[in-house]
Amino acid sequence: MKLFTLVSLLTSIHFYSTAALPTDRKATKPAAFFLAGDSTTAVINAAKTGGGWGDGFLATLKNGAIGFNYGHNGATTVSFRNGGDWANVLAGVAANKAKYKPFVTIQVRVQSRVIGRTNRR
Repeated sequence: MKLFTLVSLLTSIHFYSTAALPTDRKATKPAAFFLAGDSTTAVINAAKTGGGWGDGFLATLKNGAIGFNYGHNGATTVSFRNGGDWANVLAGVAANKAKYKPFVTIQVRVQSRVIGRTNRR
């Protein structure tokens, strides 16, 4: 009886563990990265006076992954949304989600000083 129970348990574990695994790795969509942010993410400009980690990260993508850098110098959370940049990120996701698995990163540096106020620490 104990042997039957052990064999039954091992068979169940094997079935459930293999059933959860994808059987065709090629069926997985490649990643698509959509980078949003300020100068910490920004595209490196022609004068090489600005730009962050975004372009460097996108240069490392492999296995069919793609990426778009929507970051730019001087962006704030308010200006990024009000200026239409966030809408561009969402449109990029919508245009690519059928063929790719989208990942959106958002990085906007928090400023420690507000114009018109003193810095309270």
